[in-house]
Amino acid sequence: LLTVSALTGNKDKNDNGIKGVYHATIEIQTKKIISQGKSEFNIAFITKDWSERAKKRALERAEKGKGTPELYDYELREMYPLKDGSIVGVLEQFFVQNLTYSDPRTGMIYTRYVYNYDDLITFKIAPDNSFTWIKKIQKNQTSVNDYGYYSSISTIKGDSTLQLFFNDDGSTYRDWE
Repeated sequence: LLTVSALTGNKDKNDNGIKGVYHATIEIQTKKIISQGKSEFNIAFITKDWSERAKKRALERAEKGKGTPELYDYELREMYPLKDGSIVGVLEQFFVQNLTYSDPRTGMIYTRYVYNYDDLITFKIAPDNSFTWIKKIQKNQTSVNDYGYYSSISTIKGDSTLQLFFNDDGSTYRDWE
């Protein structure tokens, strides 16, 4: 079996957020799609950690037809099919900031790359494409000019468990050479 998964959003060019997860299970030998579906995050989950001001502004934008709340800067890290036909997945918020500045004394131009690996979203999608459970895990990993090595997460899937490993305590980072 082959499991294919992707993040979904709106087709609108001004909307680059994430609305949900698409997944399909395909039998490779027969090329038959065994199951497929799209599961969308509800607005209450998306806006859970937003300020009241941000929620109000998003609602006003939606009422004007300028898009509904979405998750931003998340990447799909893992999708594991389970024996019962459900799927467990992990998303991670990730973005890179490019900060360019010049030294006024020398005129040299420098670029600083800040790698941000932030919150995780873990979820289980039932065979009927509904979320059985969904949870946001707060984390904050930031590194500078190192391509983000030793950041992000590692996962181990057991028969009935999913273990996530990450280091988000800056005092435990050290330079690796």
